Amino acid sequence: MKSFSKKVAETAGLVCVLPLLALYKLGIFAFATVSHLLSMIPGLAGIYIRRAWYSHTLAACGENLVVDFGGFIRTNKARVGNNSYVGVHSGIAQAEIGDDVLISGGVWVLSGGQQHGKKAGIRIREQDGAVKTIKIGNDVWIGVGAIVFDDIPAGCIVGAGSVVTKSPNENEIVAGAPARKIGEREQAD
Repeated sequence: MKSFSKKVAETAGLVCVLPLLALYKLGIFAFATVSHLLSMIPGLAGIYIRRAWYSHTLAACGENLVVDFGGFIRTNKARVGNNSYVGVHSGIAQAEIGDDVLISGGVWVLSGGQQHGKKAGIRIREQDGAVKTIKIGNDVWIGVGAIVFDDIPAGCIVGAGSVVTKSPNENEIVAGAPARKIGEREQAD
């Protein structure tokens, strides 16, 4: 019964999103516009509608993606694995997110730390920058309010409020601003 109910909810989500998909494919609406609009639909209905949107528009979207209320993925170049969660009011830019990733509320995954130039005498908005695809490995947990500028390998835990400016090693626990190693995950028996 549970799988039947899930199929019904997924179908209803797709039906709701079909007009927006058509407007997006016709170039009338931008990807980010629809993503932001859909982020404001509350509850399970919003989760299923956002799942339908992202599964039909992202470069890759695994099964059971949950993008919670106010959360959004900003670019259709993003890739998301299976069973991943994007928390309340979190924003994801250009990223590759693995399987079983938990991104808490208020997290920002940015497209690297070099999006804007640093030269004096030239307005920042006029300077070239570099956009980086942030890679988040499988089985990662990113705590509330973290800001991610660099890759996070498999098995890592990022503490709440941390600013990841340098990629940690696999299975490390990092925290702080800038984030530094504070421990390692223990191996399961």
